[in-house]
Amino acid sequence: MNNEQLDRIERMLQAQLRGAGHIWWIGGYVYGQTSNGDLFIILYAAAEGLKEKIVRVYDRDMKKLPAFIQTDGIDGGDTEANPSKEQARKKGIYHECPAFEIVTFDGKDTQMGKERRFGDVLRLSKAARDALGGQPQGNRLPQQPAAGRRGY
Repeated sequence: MNNEQLDRIERMLQAQLRGAGHIWWIGGYVYGQTSNGDLFIILYAAAEGLKEKIVRVYDRDMKKLPAFIQTDGIDGGDTEANPSKEQARKKGIYHECPAFEIVTFDGKDTQMGKERRFGDVLRLSKAARDALGGQPQGNRLPQQPAAGRRGY
């Protein structure tokens, strides 16, 4: 396959995932801990108009997050709930971060619909790459696309 074909496949997949609500640009996070003691990180959208959490990331997936999000030795005592972005800011527990793009997938059905699960980080913004010293984590994350294809 040539690069043009790969680019076309990527654009098709992005359109499908975006249409299904599975691609998100992240701009902040909150640490938390369940009543069972399980640590998690709540990710919030970079877009100010989106106020509620996007997804919780649990211990097994924290290593996938960009290195500028502290995951070792964290205190998850900030929250047990899912505060809105504004509530978290008012409590002083919201952490701004350079934008990065993630993909999610549907989990099990609940009374409130399907759970949203964290899949992986897809790409880093320029600010996120700069925060990591210009090196993508593990050299596996592509750059943010050119303006106009950003999606948020």
